[in-house]
Order: sequence, then C-alpha cells, then structure tokens
Amino acid sequence: MRWFSFVMFLLILPLVSSFEITEIMYAPDSDIGGSSNEWVEVFSGDSTVNLSSCIFNGNEIDTNLTIDANSYFVIVRDKGAFEEVYGVPIPIIETSFGRGLSNNGGEIEFSCADEEDTVTYQDTYAKKNSKTLEKNKKGQWKESLREKGTPGTQNSNYQLSYDYTPIEITEVMPDPFGSDDRVKPEGEWVELYNSGKDTILLNELVLYDSDEDHELYITNTNTNSNELCGGCYVIIYRNGDGDFDLSKNNDAVRLYSGYPIADNVLIDEMTYSNAIEGNSFSKFEDGWSMTIPTPGKENVFTSSCDWEVSIDTVNSIFKKDDFEFVVTVQRKHGEPQEITVKGEIEDLFGRTIKEYTPWTKKEITTKNTKKYSPNLKEDVYQLHFWIEGLVCEDMSVDDNEYKTLFAINPQYKESASSLSIEQLYLGKDEEARWGEQVRVKLDVYKGDETKHAVQMWVEKEGERVSATTKVNVHDPFKHYPLTLPLQMDANCNNKIDDGKVTLVVEAFGLHEENEFRMEGVSKKICKDYLDYVKEDRKERKKKQRFRYDVTRLPTTVESGGYLPLSVQVVNDDAFHLYDLWAYVYRGSKCYSCAEGAREDSMQQFSLSEKEAKVLDFILPLDEEMEGEYSIKIKLRKDGQKTTKDLTKKIVVVAPKVNVVEESVRVVGVSEENNQEEDVVFRRSPLSSSTGAVIYESSSTKAFNMIPYVLILSLILLGVVVWRKK
Repeated sequence: MRWFSFVMFLLILPLVSSFEITEIMYAPDSDIGGSSNEWVEVFSGDSTVNLSSCIFNGNEIDTNLTIDANSYFVIVRDKGAFEEVYGVPIPIIETSFGRGLSNNGGEIEFSCADEEDTVTYQDTYAKKNSKTLEKNKKGQWKESLREKGTPGTQNSNYQLSYDYTPIEITEVMPDPFGSDDRVKPEGEWVELYNSGKDTILLNELVLYDSDEDHELYITNTNTNSNELCGGCYVIIYRNGDGDFDLSKNNDAVRLYSGYPIADNVLIDEMTYSNAIEGNSFSKFEDGWSMTIPTPGKENVFTSSCDWEVSIDTVNSIFKKDDFEFVVTVQRKHGEPQEITVKGEIEDLFGRTIKEYTPWTKKEITTKNTKKYSPNLKEDVYQLHFWIEGLVCEDMSVDDNEYKTLFAINPQYKESASSLSIEQLYLGKDEEARWGEQVRVKLDVYKGDETKHAVQMWVEKEGERVSATTKVNVHDPFKHYPLTLPLQMDANCNNKIDDGKVTLVVEAFGLHEENEFRMEGVSKKICKDYLDYVKEDRKERKKKQRFRYDVTRLPTTVESGGYLPLSVQVVNDDAFHLYDLWAYVYRGSKCYSCAEGAREDSMQQFSLSEKEAKVLDFILPLDEEMEGEYSIKIKLRKDGQKTTKDLTKKIVVVAPKVNVVEESVRVVGVSEENNQEEDVVFRRSPLSSSTGAVIYESSSTKAFNMIPYVLILSLILLGVVVWRKK
C-alpha cells in the first residue's frame, strides 16, 4: 500500500462501468489553442456506448451518436480548435465545458444511463507543456511521453509501470580511466537492473551520492533509454553533471523516487570504499565486490588482470628526422603491478636494429608512457614491444605485445627534385688518365617534375674534355641511385694540360660540380692514335646501345637464407620493353627456385629513350648449400628469343649454429668506402618463397611497402577480433 499511495497522484473513484476516461488535456498551452482546445478521451470498453443519454461534468451531450465497443472517442470544448491540431482521427463530440477544466487540478465526471466514471486530477504534470495526463494498463496516471498526447490511440505510457520496487543498483563505476565527469559513455556511471516483468519509466527517478544536495536526475540525455524493460539493464552516466560526484575513498549511491529526498521514497542504495581506477563495484548474491566492469551485462567475478602495451606512431611513413613514437603500458583491469616492458626495431630482413627497455619492474598504478626518436636510415621497419613477467593472470594476452610496420623515406611528400654527386671511382691515386672511362655515382630524386634528362660531362677552363653521358628518368616522386660511365678525351697529342678538371652534372634545372685531377694519358689508348680514333668511334657507337650491370652483390651468403641483388639497366635511343630475371645455379640445378621455375623472379618493365632504372631482387636459397655457385642474370628486350646474360659467382657457406633464427650472413663491398661490410639477412614473412622484388629503388621501397603495411594491419586486426570472440 506504501507504493500505491506513492505512485498514484490522482484519486480514481472505482465504479462499475464498461467505459473509462483514459486521457485528459486540461491545460493546453497557447501553441495548440490554449483553453479552447481542452479535451477528454474515453474508451468504450466491452460494450457500445449510446451518447444520447450521457452527461459530461453536469452538461448533457447533444448527440445520438453510438460508439462501437473497444473504441475511443473524444469529448472536446471546441471542435474546430481540436481538428486544427489533430485532424479527425476518431469520433469527436463537442459539448459545454462550463468554465473549462481547471489548470490547478479538479474533477471530471462522465456518465451514461446507470454507468459513471469519475477522475480527480492534480496539476503536478502536463500543465501548459503540450502534454496530457495518460492512464496506463495498471490504472496509474502519468504525463504523456508524446507532445499533444495520443487522442484516439493507445496511450504512450500504457505499457509502462510506475512500480519501482523491482529496480536495484547492480554496478557502480566511481573512478573511471580519465576524467570522472566526461560525457557518456565515459566518466562515472551507475547500472540499474529491473528484476520484474513490466517496463518501468525512469525519467522521474533521481540518483544521489552521500550528500543530499548532490543529485543526478535520470533523463534522456544521460541514459541510452529512459524505459527499463523487465530483466534488462540500463546505465545512468554522470555525463558532465556538476553535483553528483563519487569519491574515490568512500561514498554511497542512492536511488530515490524524485527530488528532494525528504518528499520521496528510497528505492535502493549501496556504499563502497577504496576504489581503484578502472575497476567497478559489482553486486553478487553474497554482496559487493570490486571487479572488471560489465556495464549493461550480468556481472562476472574475476580476480585476473588485463594489461596492455601499445605504440603510437601518428603516421606510417616518415622523413628521416621526424620519426618518433610513444610506448604506453596501461592497466585496463586488476590491481597495480610491477611491470617490465621490452621492445625492438627490426629491419625488413628481421635484423634487430635497436633494443629498448622502457620499464623494468616499475610499479605502475594506471599507465606510463615513454617517447623515443631514433635516427634510422631509409628503409622499412617493424616496431615490436611486449610485456614480460606478469605476476597476475592476464585475461587477454593478445594486447600484451604490439607490432606495427613503418617506413623511413627522405622524399616523403617532397615535391622538389634533388641532385648530388656521391662518388667518383678514380682508383687509389685519386686521379684519372686521359682516354680512360670514369665511373660516377649519382643520387637523383625526381619530384613533381616534367623534365627527365640527366647528363654529365667534364670541363677544363670552360671547354668540354669528355663525352657527354645522358640518361632519362621519367617516373616522378622517385629516387634514382645511378652509377654511370664517363669517357674522357684521349688527349694523345697532349693539347690539354694535366691538372684540375670539373665534373658537371645537370638535371631538372639543377647543377652540381666536383673537381678532380687528370694526370697523364693512357699509353694503351695512345699507342696507335689512328687505331684509337677508329676504336673510339666504334666504342661511341656501341655506347649508344642499351647496357646493364650488377650494382649490388655480396661475396658470401649462408645457405637457407636470402641473396640480395641489384641490377642497373640503361636504355638506348628508343622505347623498349624488357624482361629481367635472376637465379642461382650449379650445373643444371637451380638453387633459388624452390619448387618453381627459373623465371619466377621475373620483372617486366619499359624504358624510354636513354632512361635508367635500378631493379632489386631477393633470391631465397635452398638449404644445405655450400661452395661456389653461379648467378645468372638474364635480360630480354622486346620479347626477343635471344637474351643478354650476365654471370656472377657467389660463395655459399653453412649457417652458424649459434644463430637461433634462420639467417644469411652477407659480406659485401661498400661502394662508399671500398671496405667489406658484414650483414645478416634473416627470413622475413614478407618475402616470397620463390624470390620477391622488394622495391624498385632504395628510396621508393618505403612507398611500395604501404600495401604490405595495410594488409598486415588488417590481418592482425582480424586475428584479434577472431580470438576475442
């Protein structure tokens, strides 16, 4: 009976009748016609209603209309005003309302023959706010959920209950990660559960903490729904409220039927102490426990933890000097722990380039971050960080490590072209002789550029003393590392003095120079000058043909690993289509083909007039190889049957037994310092078993790896989602 007196703010006089008053518009505001648009909805019930004998508030209804059973009709003060707002959805009976329905509460009587229904209403709800008073299926009266009410149709709150007894507080989040007053779904929250069968309307209820003045009204803005169905949960978010503020140390959560506390009824309450950030207090059969949050779901007790390590790189492609990343370790659930995190940067071949230990047995309450800015050369890399030695049982080990790919590309988003002379190969005396051929290493980057010619020559006192070497590079936004020959004049008659000369290189409107010394003539060339002239003409004609050569090749590799190989192709004076492939063999057997064909590593490309291109290969070697092997590089032009072949030698040795990962050691010659360098190449999941072209040039490798980055990221995401299911 306590709840009955609480939820009923209208006194309904129970009389035996087949019809009933179901909705009242007693105080319409001016937007819908004011007092002229007062009306009362009646439901006929199980019998027909003949209105010729009916009386409304002491005034006889002047109509012979008969209302069907189980139908609605509306008694209105002004038919025109009603129809202007609502149209003509149902039978409308206009009659006198006398001085009208009181805006301060009153009584409504409707009788027909020996049947009568009387309702006494108050002005607590639906007063000049375009709402009506509606009766639900349990006979309770509340304000309509819809503006203007629902004349002629089932009331908007008909299925709703206003019996709050089944509602209980089942979970509380007093100390979330981040700010406590953040907008939903972040910040503090309280979970309610309806243990009954009927849907309950919540928008009159109020939450309080331990202070009576710290209230949180339950509205549409701080919940996902203000209707709580039977057997359902709902979350009430603080959502920026300035009064309601749960303490981390100790506090209470109380649910009341309204505000203020003194005039309302306590529905449920709980108390807590010593909250831990990110953990919630959950209700179980034997009481309350702090555990993993399960908002909107049945509570689950667990003593396990959940720690996460993550890496933020902002981007996936960087210039050389702007790469940095942030490592974060965070407690998602459980209690604070001593945490150890380690990490590394690996290159494309699985070599560890850098190692990190940001935290070693560090007591972490919520989360820690650390920023790194390593200086890395141009390449594609993998960042890998992981948590070691967790004492607690982690409920989700997938987030205990994090991997991500990134690329360093100095020309990333670089539209300006660049040109530099990297090295002149002059020999030990750092001098060249007249009539010799000098090799020049260039670093060319073509940006947003329409010009395509790269040419170089040698000058002395403004006069050219060499042939002009010219190549074309057509693809924009590409890096071209070129090594080109330059033929010096013979100078057999000694008309040109020895001494300093100037190498001139021009491309895209850029100009670079480098001085070096010329000393003496080539005795072999000048032994017979006329023969030299003839040979020179032949040589110049020959130089107009296309040429190709190996620009990168280690001297030694390990069996079962990879052989890196770079080939430079310089085209002749016409457009051509080329096929280029390579393989390792001895006798009739191929040792880099796996189970495929020798042409599996083939690259197909086209070159315009005098265009140059560098193509890179990674050839996978068979196991148990040892000794000297041959490398065949085959070039086919325009689909011709005959190929141009190069043959190089390579020494294959057994892998070192103390290397845990399968790897290849490569001893190569660096063109920069002419000294041997020791390199380890490990198998990479990005490599093909039959030989894969990883990039076209060392600078465009990062750009071409973007699809691999995206594909690998999607695969990892799919695995995480699958495993969490």
